[in-house]
Formats: sequence, C-alpha cells, structure tokens
Amino acid sequence: MPNECRALAHKIQDKHQPGRFASRFWKQQCHAVSAKQYHDLARELVWPMFKADLGACTEKNDTNPETQERTLTVHLRSDDMWKGLDGKKIPSDAVANHWLWQHPPCSLYEKVIAEEGFQHVLVVTSSDRLNPCVSWFEKRAMWSNYSVRVQSKTLLEDSCALLRARNLFLSYSTFPESMAVLSLQVRRIFSRTQYQQYSA
Repeated sequence: MPNECRALAHKIQDKHQPGRFASRFWKQQCHAVSAKQYHDLARELVWPMFKADLGACTEKNDTNPETQERTLTVHLRSDDMWKGLDGKKIPSDAVANHWLWQHPPCSLYEKVIAEEGFQHVLVVTSSDRLNPCVSWFEKRAMWSNYSVRVQSKTLLEDSCALLRARNLFLSYSTFPESMAVLSLQVRRIFSRTQYQQYSA
C-alpha cells in the first residue's frame, strides 16, 4: 500500500472486522498517488478476482490494430441516471438529478471525434438505452463520415470492450474509470470532468 494511503486506510478500517475497510469509495481518495500506482495495485490485487473469461476476452487478437487506433469507445451511463426512485423514466420536464449535469453533452463527443479524426465509434451502454446520446449517435451514424455501433451486452462483454479500448471516453461513473485503471491497452482517455479529484 502506498504510504500516502496509510492514513486513509486507518481512518476507514472497520473497527469490528480488522483488515476490512468500509467507505464510500467514490468519495475517498489517496492524495498524491499516481495513476501508475493505482494501475499497478489494481492489476496485482483486483484483476485476479475477475473471471478467467474476462482475461481471455481482453487477449483476443481479432481486431486490426489500425482500426483500433481509429476507434473511439464511449461509455454512456444510462439506467440509474435516467430513472427516478420509482424506477420509471425521468420526464423531460422534471428537475434533473444533479449527477446528470456531470455527463458530457452529446456535442462534446462530436468535437472529440472531429478533432481526433476517429473513423469508428463503439458506444457501450446499458440495455435500457435511456441516455439521450444513444439515439443521438444512432441518428448521426446515418449521415456522418464515421461508423457507429451501439453495444449493450453482458457485463463481461461490456467490461471487455472497455478494457480493450485504445481510446476511451468516460462517463460520470466509477465503472469505466475502473476499467481504464485496469486496462493494459488504453492509450488515450477522454472525459468531460475528472470524476475522482485525485485519481490522476
């Protein structure tokens, strides 16, 4: 454990179960710890807990390297962001959940695609496809100069797609951020805002 994290670990240690920790992980960060340290620790301690199928999926060599370089993988968070506490879709005239404002506007994806010259876009989202940028991407695909594919598969397959991405656009969620930290393939990460202030 990096020295910078020891004080935090002591603070959030479960007093009733030594060696276990309890915290709101999205609010607790180790200050001054590099992304490389997060990556190395995640690969050492977290990666072995995943199913072997996920590792096998990430090691597949079935995509042309040139195509990978020209592909932007976008994670669009849907589901809990676009539903009320009753599980129903939030009406368009409702007061928005404050987390909604942390998600990129659809136009930001267009800006990155144009400026970086991506030719392919893989959108990874949940099966409800409630995020309005899903339909926005599908409409853009009809007349834009880049291809779009929307994927809503199993957790394993969607995780694999994020882990295999060379160019990854994060949603406001710890899920794609965790996949980016664990990835051995990602080279560029795009985000509207840094989700965890100290995640480097």
